Amino acid sequence: AATSLIDSFWCPKKGGHLSRHNILERKHLVIHIPSVEQAKAVTETATHLARGESELDTFNLPISKEEGWSLPRLTDTPIAILCRYYEHHEIGPKKQAIIYCEVMDVYVRDDACVKDAKGRVKVDANVVQPLGRLGANEYATFGAAFVVE
Repeated sequence: AATSLIDSFWCPKKGGHLSRHNILERKHLVIHIPSVEQAKAVTETATHLARGESELDTFNLPISKEEGWSLPRLTDTPIAILCRYYEHHEIGPKKQAIIYCEVMDVYVRDDACVKDAKGRVKVDANVVQPLGRLGANEYATFGAAFVVE
């Protein structure tokens, strides 16, 4: 069963946010959860490019195809969430959009998957070291992961 996920994009009055345009046009997207070590690449790829220019080509990012999925994922990112556009709503005078997506599949790098005491596969947050982008070139880490028994 698919899971709901919310992501949002701000759209300026002139032009428009390219990610938003691509989602609405293609109806599919990949949300990547980068690691702390990828902060520089995240900053570089946030550069606004002209319509038709590719971040993948501009920054020479390695990609991998997932069987049965129309878009590639970034090979070096520990988690990739493959989503299908569901709907969006625009709010406010600047037409900020909230985009609702349906999670169709999730890729987690092999070394970030471990089994818990009950034999269930789980994501090891200490291996992933997820990166939180605050804006522009500012980031946050989530600190040390811990388990509540």
